[in-house]
Formats: sequence, C-alpha cells, structure tokens
Amino acid sequence: MKILVGSKNKHKVNAVKRAAESLSLDAEVIGVETESQVSDNPQGHAETLTGSDNRVRLVSALVEADYYIGLESGFDTVLGRTYVINWCTIMNNKAHKVHVSGIQFEKPEESGPSGFIGVASNDTLTREDIIYMLVRDALILMRSKEHGEN
Repeated sequence: MKILVGSKNKHKVNAVKRAAESLSLDAEVIGVETESQVSDNPQGHAETLTGSDNRVRLVSALVEADYYIGLESGFDTVLGRTYVINWCTIMNNKAHKVHVSGIQFEKPEESGPSGFIGVASNDTLTREDIIYMLVRDALILMRSKEHGEN
C-alpha cells in the first residue's frame, strides 16, 4: 500500500507513518512537497479545510497511490478567543474523500520550542501526537466507508 502525504514536514509524515502502523497497514508513506494555496496562517475552518483539500488535490495529480492525505492547521476565533484548529483530508484511489477535524485548543499567548500544543499541554503532547490522532481517525473512517459501514 502506498500513502502520499501532501507535505514533507517531518511531523506530518511521521504522524501518518504512526497512524498506518497503529492500524496494522503495511504502507509506504511518502511526503511530497505541495502548497496549500491558502494563507500561511489560515483563518477559520473553511480556509483551513480548503488548505487540506488543496494538498490532496495537488499530491493526487502527481503519483498513483492508495491514499492521499492533506493536513492543515489554522486559527479560528470564537467569542473573542482564538483557537488552534486542524483538518485532515484523505482521499482513496477511487476519489472518495473523508474530512476530519482534530482537537481544538485555545491558542497560548506565545509558542515555545515544542510549539503551541507543547505550551497548551505542558509538554505532554507534541504536534506529531495531534496529527497522528487526526490521521488515525481519518483512516478509520475512510476504511469503514470503503467497507460500507458508514
């Protein structure tokens, strides 16, 4: 099985590898540099989801694979508070898509060496952990959809 990730970011690629392993998928995971074609700091769910969709569209046009994964992080402001948000788009080789939003947490005042999630979680979670959970859930939903379970 081949999984293409629309990014060469090590946190994203390693998280996809972990997710595939956790589901006992014998997968070759390859990161491919793509652009999200949205702003560097996407604002709101629509722009952030568009970024993950764009990454899937671009990477799927390059090489044949079983799954294509796009990941995008952004910010959303609700009731005057800004939250870090995450979206995953996964598409299989039959062009079926699943979208999953991950954990959302209030953006700390400042980022530290381990990023916003490290600051928010007192270094109990990493960015890779957050992405891993998001991708794992997306893969579970996609495989369930493929088997007619949803």
